[in-house]
Amino acid sequence: MKYLSHILIILVSASSFLCAADDGEGYQFEALKAWIATKRQVTIKERGGSLSLSGDVRAEYLTQNEQQNGIKNVGSHSLHPSIASDQFKIAFSLLLDYRADATWASIKLKFSNNAGVISGTNNKLNLERAFLGFRIIDAERFTIDMEPGRRKLNYTFDSRIEFNAIMDGLLIKYDQSSDQLGDFYIHAAAFVVNDLKNLFAYVMEAGILNLYNTGIYVKYALIDWYTKHFGDPILNAQFQYLNSQFMLGYRFVFPKVDKISIIYSAFLFNSAAPRRSILNNDRANLAAFLGFTMGEVRKKGDWALDSNIQYVQPQAIPDFDFGGIGAGNADLPGYEKTSYIGGLFEFLYLITDNLTISQSFKCSKSLDYLPNRYTFKQYRIEFIYAW
Repeated sequence: MKYLSHILIILVSASSFLCAADDGEGYQFEALKAWIATKRQVTIKERGGSLSLSGDVRAEYLTQNEQQNGIKNVGSHSLHPSIASDQFKIAFSLLLDYRADATWASIKLKFSNNAGVISGTNNKLNLERAFLGFRIIDAERFTIDMEPGRRKLNYTFDSRIEFNAIMDGLLIKYDQSSDQLGDFYIHAAAFVVNDLKNLFAYVMEAGILNLYNTGIYVKYALIDWYTKHFGDPILNAQFQYLNSQFMLGYRFVFPKVDKISIIYSAFLFNSAAPRRSILNNDRANLAAFLGFTMGEVRKKGDWALDSNIQYVQPQAIPDFDFGGIGAGNADLPGYEKTSYIGGLFEFLYLITDNLTISQSFKCSKSLDYLPNRYTFKQYRIEFIYAW
């Protein structure tokens, strides 16, 4: 846990760099999450705080086509017949937030089950989020907060291809803003990977938003999974990831349509990747994505879209933290899951203030690093009712 002392030193010393506070989270195309976050329609005020309750119900259908070396990979008469090519799901999420002047707590329970009399499930319960927070410093020009508990990494840290793992640990947030330079933040955390092996990981993200009031933002994220060496080479290989991600974006109002839009791009590399014989004694540790988003959903008739392309080499991101398109939904091992080039398009439309329809299409093909070749296509449609 030696990293925590360094994190605290960085956070406190940063207070002399800029001025004034903000939440430090830049705009992302999580239009659906942002819309659901507005549904705090049941509010109870007592004991000096405010309890907000919200939820959503989802019905989803997806169809996918995967091939391995030209052979059908999922569905009946395929290499993975236990994985359906057409899938139906029902989900329900319950969100509770409590906030007082200097303390808060957030909980999200998610029930996500497969549909079907025979193939259906009814026991898939996930504690997706449960953390508490408290303000350490509430100065005129900056704030420092601490939040122990659980959340997904992508709840706090920004990427289209990584930060999909659960973070059970301690998050420290330093946020401030400047009327001239822009909003500045450093968010850093230490979290548990495997307590049986005394294994921890460390992550931080620093950024400046709305740089010089231009709408430009820059972010740098670092996550260290390779914090302990094991005698088992297979176990070592699983965690040989020290990832740096550089992100650049521009937020603006698109002319004529008058919609908030963002152009974003990022480059990632894994500096801990070793040379592998399977990769011709070389390293394949790079990744990148480029995208465009337009619109926000708040009320009936609103719409939003996002489109991006992704390039990920096999040693760039660990499969347990991977959040990109991938090479398919079949149970691909290790490097085969994170070796691809692909694209994604998503569209949201609010039918009513509470009901939205979400559609997405994504496709990819594997890179020429490994013996097997994969192609992947998927279409998904989802109806979501949120309150």
